[in-house]
Amino acid sequence: MPGLLYYVPERQHATLADLAELGLAHAFEQDLSPRKVLGNGPDGGAGVVLADSRRVPDIGYYADRQEWLKIPGNPVGAWVGRYTDEPVRPKDLARLEILPGHPVRLGDRQEWQVPIARAWSPGEAQPTWYEALPHRAGLDDAGRWIRGQVADRYRALWDVAVAYWDQFWAAADTAEPVEGGCLITFDFRGLADAAVTVLAANYRLDRAEVALLGLLEQHTPEEILNAAIDWPTYVEEVIKKKQPSPAAGD
Repeated sequence: MPGLLYYVPERQHATLADLAELGLAHAFEQDLSPRKVLGNGPDGGAGVVLADSRRVPDIGYYADRQEWLKIPGNPVGAWVGRYTDEPVRPKDLARLEILPGHPVRLGDRQEWQVPIARAWSPGEAQPTWYEALPHRAGLDDAGRWIRGQVADRYRALWDVAVAYWDQFWAAADTAEPVEGGCLITFDFRGLADAAVTVLAANYRLDRAEVALLGLLEQHTPEEILNAAIDWPTYVEEVIKKKQPSPAAGD
């Protein structure tokens, strides 16, 4: 029974229109089915369990078959849960609109598609970067249509990618050379939260969902952010192409 469930205490019902006030606007886009819990919910009381019935046919609270986490800072004290007998798959949380990206193997040992925000154009003598996200249409001073700013729904993703790239590139100037490239190390403030922001562009999740599913381990935040700035393409198109070809017989 893949998919996530949400428990809202002291409620009997909820709809898509209620999600913002419940602090769960990120969790559902299309389908939401409620089931009452008359008592002994995750918090020991009564409430309502919410889930996507297309993903979770057995909606309810079953303590012996589920794992639950109270969502820190949630305005109504909501919880997020999952069934323990079957892993939640990336496709179960995928948004209706998925951005192109790089596959990254996360802590659950599944591959998630990390969206590329700041991309590199391959195959050129001097690769150039571009904004790879959808944009709003704007107007110039003469009233002609032009490419405007990054679409509002992806603005947080873009801001994270720009901030990470700026620090990443600055650190590259003092990077330690290693076989096959260089070792870039730096302290990016809010690394884990930034990685969650990137994932949330393609998946219906936030910090609590990421924690419940065990997606972040020691190096996965960096791998997620490196994918967002299209570092794998840069390595293939710039770093590896600059390396001398091995001599015949080597």
